[in-house]
Amino acid sequence: MNDSHHKPASTKLCPLCNKDNQCALSAGQSIEHCWCQSSSISSQALSRIPASAKGRQCLCPQCGSPQGVKYER
Repeated sequence: MNDSHHKPASTKLCPLCNKDNQCALSAGQSIEHCWCQSSSISSQALSRIPASAKGRQCLCPQCGSPQGVKYER
């Protein structure tokens, strides 16, 4: 059986758009350097994170912002 289709998602990718999430922790830096520490994260975007990605993948700045949610309907 080929398990290549069941690889865990990269922690460096946004679970909503699959683009680089720019997470400092995923890049090996401290949380203080992460974009999310100085930004408001949209509660709508947080609610759209798939259960399998919660606590494992961070949103990117665009998807996490209130403006980024408009096209995510």
